[in-house]
Amino acid sequence: MVKDNGRGVDLEKYGDKVFNMYQTFHLNKDAVGIGLFMTKNQVETLQGTISIESTVDKGTVIKIKF
Repeated sequence: MVKDNGRGVDLEKYGDKVFNMYQTFHLNKDAVGIGLFMTKNQVETLQGTISIESTVDKGTVIKIKF
């Protein structure tokens, strides 16, 4: 599990896109939008699952299970 207390992601608005390639949800100039995409691909290749819980302005929790 990875947890932060950052900006969070509006999952109602972006939930179906959060693991897509080149998706960014904030205006950070150096954001590429490839990290969650690559992580999901690697986890699923190893027969694992990945999920996300996020609240805007509260943070995000990413859970990986094998």
